[in-house]
Amino acid sequence: MLAQPGDPIVRADVTDRDMLRIALGQSASIVQEGNDSAPSNSTVTRIGPPDSGNSAVQFQVSWGGAPPSFGTVVQVAVTVQQRENVLILPQKAVRSSGSRRFVEVFENGDRTTAEVQVGIAAGRTDVEITQGLREGQTVLLGL
Repeated sequence: MLAQPGDPIVRADVTDRDMLRIALGQSASIVQEGNDSAPSNSTVTRIGPPDSGNSAVQFQVSWGGAPPSFGTVVQVAVTVQQRENVLILPQKAVRSSGSRRFVEVFENGDRTTAEVQVGIAAGRTDVEITQGLREGQTVLLGL
């Protein structure tokens, strides 16, 4: 919900679990409900004490025009981690042998194994590959 009229800020209640991933200065994007315009950029400017199991987070928003009216519903997406030069694969494509992780690739008509370095996992479905593959390689999925 928007704060007092005139202040281009957004306040959101965040669960204690999600609060562990939020810090001052983090970037976020804000989209007004029912508005198809591009998201507005924002920054976490204040983190309040827990209230009924939740903590309040305040965002300074660059609206790019007049801010919406008080009480407008918005959706906030906080960027908790951002990486460059990584590939995202389904977790079922990655196999393990001891501490080694590898995937099967199909190149030049041959099926080979490539050892990979795994980064963060996105939920239970996808995993980040930080080393061992290059963009455009065909990865075989284990079923």
